[in-house]
This record gives sequence, structure tokens and C-alpha cells, in this order.
Amino acid sequence: MSKLFQQLTRCILTAGTAVAKTCATAVKLGVKPLSALVLRAMHKGNRVASRAVHCARRFSYIARHYGVKRAVGLTAYRFAQMGQRHVPAMKKHLLRFAPMALAAVVLVVAIQYWTDFTLAYEVNYNGNSIGYVSNESVVADACQMVSDQVVENEFNAGKVTYSLKVVSANALNSADEVCQNIIEVEQDIQMGVGLYVDGSLLAVCRDGDVIKNAMDAVIADYAKVKGEDMLSFANAIEYIGGLYPANMVKDTVAKEEIADVLTVMATRRETYTETIPFETVEIKSDSYYIGYRGVQTEGKNGTKQVVADVAYVGGNEVDRVILSETVLTEAVDKVVVVGTKRYSSATADDGQHLFWPVDGADVSDISSYFGDGRNHKGTDILAPNGTAIFACEDGVVTYVGWESGWGLYMVIDHGNGLSTLYSHCSSITAVQGQQVSRGEYIAAVGITGRAYGYHLHLEVQINGQAVDARPYLGIN
Repeated sequence: MSKLFQQLTRCILTAGTAVAKTCATAVKLGVKPLSALVLRAMHKGNRVASRAVHCARRFSYIARHYGVKRAVGLTAYRFAQMGQRHVPAMKKHLLRFAPMALAAVVLVVAIQYWTDFTLAYEVNYNGNSIGYVSNESVVADACQMVSDQVVENEFNAGKVTYSLKVVSANALNSADEVCQNIIEVEQDIQMGVGLYVDGSLLAVCRDGDVIKNAMDAVIADYAKVKGEDMLSFANAIEYIGGLYPANMVKDTVAKEEIADVLTVMATRRETYTETIPFETVEIKSDSYYIGYRGVQTEGKNGTKQVVADVAYVGGNEVDRVILSETVLTEAVDKVVVVGTKRYSSATADDGQHLFWPVDGADVSDISSYFGDGRNHKGTDILAPNGTAIFACEDGVVTYVGWESGWGLYMVIDHGNGLSTLYSHCSSITAVQGQQVSRGEYIAAVGITGRAYGYHLHLEVQINGQAVDARPYLGIN
């Protein structure tokens, strides 16, 4: 390295000395004549100016009396004669200034020549010259760029050495250029296109079109056997270009190498009729009590014609893409009326007694009391078929069912050992486990079970034993 610097310094000093001597000689030969010429020009300035004024006046006079054409011709002739007289002097001055001009040209050329050169590192990679760089960081960046392009495995840079050289500034290489040069001389990696199936590398080829042609051949073979025309692969297919280990990169890929891993998917365009389910719409009405739900309009399903591309693998559907839907018959909504009318009691609701359970009835409609000479367990309240039955108190429905004697009945637990039983119902809207409120609609009067007329059989039970309901209903 020190010898190189010594040689470089010696060359620069020698060239500089030669240029300095040349410039000094040129100055010595040219400055003195130049200064004399400038002084002489200044001395003769007035004469030149006076002659110019004289020529202008003469040109104007001739033009007025003899015409412009003649004035131009005579003026040109005079200038030609003057030029012939001054040619020897001009040659003499030109010869005096030639050395100085030559020295100036030599100086400019020398400066230009040396400014086009610079000190640089010649980079050798595994014994191969791959370019010139200004500093080692350019090579580090180039190696990183190579590593970024490696798809499989990791890139381990080879042996890199540097030597200092004087080169043209235009000869310096960028990191991109060094990267490409490394790829060209590196034997362990090669550019290629990898075929990844479901995330796993299946094949690598120098030309990606070769892999795609092999894939098309697999599809073509399947089409011949199955007679399908809309075929594709059910696998996740990905083509990734980059640097791969050289031993993996091939020139050709046979279809047999990839056929076993690929799954062919057949897509068929199908047209079929599908049901449009009806929707349920609720309408609130104060003509019915709270808890009432009645169907005003029965719902009706509609139909539609569907065109879809259905994908199959091995005869099993794996995907369906709807292309169009055409309604054939409109669906009819099911309309349900929901009651919002608040309940009322036939007797005053003082809050101290159970709520009167039968709408529109009163004490006079009681046909049979507790006991009644026949060990009657409840209180029978007469009412027309379908009359609303209300919950006597807040509670939880513990049972809804059928018994031959009671018919359709239900039991509500009000807590603290108190429960009420409602039987002979024509319908029950409450369900087992439901929380009901005092005065809430829960059932309708009927004649189910052993009954001889439409009525509600109400039982008040304490700890499971039936008791007289009159004190609880406020009946004296």
C-alpha cells in the first residue's frame, strides 16, 4: 500500500512540475507582447475612432450622391486594402501568443485528466473481480441485497478481498451492480422460480413458464379422463421468483413430479330452485290482552331460481359462488298480533289479596267452593270458552301439562310456600320455567278433563296442600 502511494505521489509531482514549467515559459513569452499590444491599442484608440467616424461620413456622402450600392462597394474595397496592409502584423502577433494559448490548453487538459481519476477499492469475490467501490459498506449492502433475494436456506457470503487502485470516477460500481456481479460469480445459488403448493416448495425451475406448462398438462390429462372443461386446482398455488440453492434449480419439470401433490377441482355451472323463507312480522294491538299472540296471516315461503358455479373435489362440493338469483314467487310474511291491552279484575285489586283470575267474572260466577260437601279442593269460576285467565300473583311456572281429571293445567309457585293451580284450560300461553307477573295473561278458560261446563278450577295451595281460596281472594 505504501509503495502505491509513493508511486502515485511521484507521478503527481512530476506532472505538476512539467505543467508549471510550461505555464511559466508561456507567460514569459506571451505576457510582454500582450502588454505592449494593449498599450499600443490604447495609444491608437483615438486614431481608430477618428477613422471610423471618417468612414461613416464618407459612406453617407457616397450613398446620397451615387447610391447605396456604390457606397457599399467602395467601403468594402477600402477595408480589403486595409486588411492587406495589416496581415503581416496580425501574423506576427499570432505567433507571439501561440505559446501562451498552447500552455493554457495543456493546463486545462491536465486538470481535466487528473480530476477524472480517483482512489477506489477493487473488490475480489472468491478470486473473481466484481467491481470497484468507494468504501467497503457498498459491498456489505450488496451482500445484504443478495441475501434478501434468497428464498430457500440462507446466503453465506464468500471470501471478499480488497486492493487499492486508481481508476476513473465513472468506473465506480453501485451496490446494485455489485449485487448482480456476486450473483453471477456465486456457484451455490441461482435465479429461479419456485412452485409452492399449500405453502410447501414442490419444484424450482429457471423459467417459470416451464412450471406453468407442466401444471397445464396435469389439467389437460384430468380433462381427458373426466370430460370436464372448467378445471382448476383446489390447492393454494404460489409462484415465487428469487435465488435458490443451485442443486435445486432445474431446466425442466415433468408433470409426473407434481401431479400426485396437486388436487384438481372441477367447477360446474348449475341452475336450481331454492326456497325463500317467509319472515314473521308482529303487529301490536290494544284489542287483545297482554300475553296474547294470534296469527293474523299465515306465512308462505317463496321460490327463486339460482345460477351458481359449484366447485367439486372428488365428487364433494367445496365451494359455491352465486352468479344470479331470480325470484319466481314472492314470500308472504307471517303476521302475528300481539296484545297490549292491560288486564282488569272483576273485584277491587287492593294489593292485599290475590288477583282475580278470570276476566269479566265475579263472585256471583263461582259455582263451587272449597269443600262443598264433596271434598272439593278448589274454587270453580264459570266463564265462556276462551275467556282470559290471569296469574293471581308474581311467580314462576313450575308445571304445565295434562291430567285426566284436571285436563290441561298449570301450577305457579309464588314463594313462601304459596302456589296456585289452574285447570280445565283450553290453552296455556305460559311455559314451564317462565317468570310471570301478577295479573299477566297466562291461559284461557276451557272444558278439558272431567268438567261439565266451561269454567276455571282454581286451587290455592300452602306447602302443597289445597286450602280454601276465599280468604286469599278477599271473599267473605
